[in-house]
Amino acid sequence: MSNRLHPLCRRLAALGVAVAVGFSILSVAPVSPPASAATSSDTIEGGAGSEHFGLDVTVLPNGNFVVVDYGYDAGPVEGVGAVHLYDGQTEQLISTLTGSSAADSIGSGGVVALPNSNFLVVSVSWDNGDVRDAGAVTFVNGTRGIDGPVTAENSLHGGAVEGYAGFGGVTVLTNGNYVVRSDLWSDGPLAFVGAVTFGDSTTGVTGPITTANSLIGPTSNDQVGSGGVTPLTNGNYAVTSPLWDGPGGADVGAATLGDGTTGVAGPVTPANSLHGTSAADRVGSHGATALPNGGYVVASPTWDSGVLDDVGAVTPAPAAGAVGAVTVANSLHGTSQNDNVGFSGVVALTNGNYVVASEAWDNPVGPVSNVGAVTFVDADAGPPGPVSAVNSLHGAQVSDTVGSGHLVALANGNYAVSSPTWANGGIKNAGAVTVGDGETGTTGPVGTANSLYGITEKDYVGDAALIALATGDVVVASPSWDRNGVVDVGAVTVLDGEPGIDGPVGATNSMYGTTAEDRVGSNGVATEGGGFAVVSPGWDLADRADVGAVTVVAADESAVGPVSPSNSVHGDAVGDRLGDQPIVALEGGGVVVRTPSYDDGQTADAGAATYLPETGLSGPLGGRNSVIGLPGETIRKPSARMTSREVVVMGTNGNRVLLLRTGPPAPQPPALPEPPQAPAGVVAVTPGRLLETRPGESTVDGRQEGIGRRTAREETVVEVAGRHGVPGSATAVMVNVAVIDPDER
Repeated sequence: MSNRLHPLCRRLAALGVAVAVGFSILSVAPVSPPASAATSSDTIEGGAGSEHFGLDVTVLPNGNFVVVDYGYDAGPVEGVGAVHLYDGQTEQLISTLTGSSAADSIGSGGVVALPNSNFLVVSVSWDNGDVRDAGAVTFVNGTRGIDGPVTAENSLHGGAVEGYAGFGGVTVLTNGNYVVRSDLWSDGPLAFVGAVTFGDSTTGVTGPITTANSLIGPTSNDQVGSGGVTPLTNGNYAVTSPLWDGPGGADVGAATLGDGTTGVAGPVTPANSLHGTSAADRVGSHGATALPNGGYVVASPTWDSGVLDDVGAVTPAPAAGAVGAVTVANSLHGTSQNDNVGFSGVVALTNGNYVVASEAWDNPVGPVSNVGAVTFVDADAGPPGPVSAVNSLHGAQVSDTVGSGHLVALANGNYAVSSPTWANGGIKNAGAVTVGDGETGTTGPVGTANSLYGITEKDYVGDAALIALATGDVVVASPSWDRNGVVDVGAVTVLDGEPGIDGPVGATNSMYGTTAEDRVGSNGVATEGGGFAVVSPGWDLADRADVGAVTVVAADESAVGPVSPSNSVHGDAVGDRLGDQPIVALEGGGVVVRTPSYDDGQTADAGAATYLPETGLSGPLGGRNSVIGLPGETIRKPSARMTSREVVVMGTNGNRVLLLRTGPPAPQPPALPEPPQAPAGVVAVTPGRLLETRPGESTVDGRQEGIGRRTAREETVVEVAGRHGVPGSATAVMVNVAVIDPDER
């Protein structure tokens, strides 16, 4: 008898299909991988040895998805960790990357997807043999994965005991390459100098972190990169290191430009960086902000100006980078001690200008302390100079703290700023939201003539969120707003994205609650189609308190009037608190809402995750469009990207992954017919699988399983004689062939 693959199988293999050969596709106990394939339409359960399966889930751009189980035990070796790659179409396991030593905790630092669908696995406590806690960042192909352990050959690693490679995370650049931060990396006897290492998106970077492949600190505790890595619009990157020691003493701080195609290596020095000049200047402590022209802006709120401590400075740098000291001549800066300029944020506008928020700024003309300021900077106008009442939007009373809420760039080039503690005359903490002009800036005091504002003490207008819409408008969420003496009903107001809009938050311009502590607008997001969604977990339905509501508003819909069952989906039972966790906008449209306290029938606090389309839903949730959790289980934040079958993937703390389907169901392997009754001269055997190409699937005896997809004109030999009851003397055999997910039809 011939053991070669049947000619039909060879033809199928030539078409590049997955092939399973056997007497049928049957249910036999598989060789257990560290995690199972999908066991139902809604969940993937962690397999034997799993401890934290699903605590982190990432969907790749190609639609595959990655599940972290950093507590996975490999037999008696505890906590080696595992990271599993799944096929987004079939939801079958492709590969499993694991550790080798106890407490390697593979994937504990997270998974980072690259634009080309490759991904990085961060394992800060990985041991390189006897080298404890060297740490590793492993580059993985997003189609094939890696089956096997993390090694020094397939990963960037710390190179020495407690190298902690990857501690600080990974930043993806705008050109698709990436940069690895290792804030606690040590260079021989120099402890915690820190390192920032460049990686190519197609080949990755492997081997030890060294001074030859990384930007490093020259002094112990420099922790280079601890202020963050900012991707620039031209593909380069800015590294901020606020604890770097340099001229002037300890922690003067530095900001260094890196090349997005080759990286930057060697020590941070005054010759290659923007830096401070006094101890604890901590230049770059609030990071860098990318500008549209490839330049960037460095925020240093604790920078000192002579004898004045912590006046703060925000310093622009061109695309070629900036070198030298931060000074009053090259920065926007404060003029009083503890002005902390830049502390509340820096936002780049679409036209290339930028805006700086400084909530603790004191107006020296008053003098009035902590009035706060939001300063527009024309990127082409030269050095910005000091923050002043002439060049800034500012408060008029003590502790107005203008800019302390949110600062967002609008799609039309303007900007919006919220000041929740602004006082409306004698009404403390009324709050205000002001739209600024993106071409010339908006200056002068915040007031009722230039802002949306509250009219009751502690309205805190704009404190929860400012949501920039694709139309150029902005949504203002004010859950503490009071209406007609009813406290904290909350309001959501769509504000025109042009300067000069003014008036109070009210029932005629807002969506609002009707019961005390409804707190409408506790959180919200913009949706891909130009609308928005807001959650109100404290919303009451008649006598049922805190059922919660989620309201999805399309781009062309009105957002005025009370939240009600006719315009919102809401919980069913007292205390459901629908939408109690941060809402997530999906890249394909719609949102996902998580509700830990949702009651599923008789099961209290089962929890639910719900998909809402951009057209919204209304009425009681009733489990619609949802996956239901288990009591005591926490559903973790989903990936904003869906799989290739339009599935939202979410991990839990219950050692399983939930699949929330928004598209068609996953394909199932075809069931082969039961073998016919054997004619004379033919010996029947129990069905069994002898060849399996798919990773994670098994054969009857563990041979010829997971051998991979067959390529065009490839010949594969299948062993039959002497296996699964087939006599070694057999001269012919009848087989069934199952073809799954062919590349051609």
